[in-house]
Amino acid sequence: MKARNLQRFRWIPPENWHITTLFIGETEKSLVPKIKEEIKLISQEHSQFTLRFQSYSLAADKKSPRMIWVKFEKSEPFIALNNKLVSVIRKITPVDAKRKEPIPHITIARFHPSKVKSQELVIPTTPAELQARQIELWQTNFHKDGVQYEVLSHFELSARDANSDSRRL
Repeated sequence: MKARNLQRFRWIPPENWHITTLFIGETEKSLVPKIKEEIKLISQEHSQFTLRFQSYSLAADKKSPRMIWVKFEKSEPFIALNNKLVSVIRKITPVDAKRKEPIPHITIARFHPSKVKSQELVIPTTPAELQARQIELWQTNFHKDGVQYEVLSHFELSARDANSDSRRL
């Protein structure tokens, strides 16, 4: 990717990088303590796990992508954690879980589809791993300068490594 093309992207600040395990959406404040309580219990049941880098990917809509993702390989522990969160949180507040198998990813940039051609997005790759050690409950705050996230709570996953656990989650 040429340096002059970089201004076409709205790069996500590193402090906003995260992997969404479950997007809950707009929620009544009165429900947040119950959600926190349930996430705490779930975090104690699930082990830490490793996500392995797969690729950089254009995302949102295949015909008209709007984001660049750092995409990770399919992960059974990630899917199990997502499924548990969906089943429990859905009992508290409506959850829009669109995929049976969520895609672990980090959004690193957003762009307007008319300003960037997909062939301009050739990014060299370096294999990497990411250790998932905790669940964080974030609140999205919309500002004139873009989205900012606020961590409401964080919960440590069990210290066992799910990738080496013979029971597999």
